[in-house]
Amino acid sequence: MEAFNQLTQGCSNKVRPLLVGVYGDEFQLRSELRRAKVNYLGVMAAKELLQAVGEVPATPWTGGLCC
Repeated sequence: MEAFNQLTQGCSNKVRPLLVGVYGDEFQLRSELRRAKVNYLGVMAAKELLQAVGEVPATPWTGGLCC
């Protein structure tokens, strides 16, 4: 998460991280985003995505990049 924070500061016009919550609910995700002090977008995964990728063991969220 810290690496993504630094990336957005240095490359905000070119790289936009996206955090995808895979467990819990939106309230829990917002709380975690505040606690972790991330400065990029975080969204809950759609049920269809979770069904498509299957069980994601021991991962509260996963980061990725979007354009």
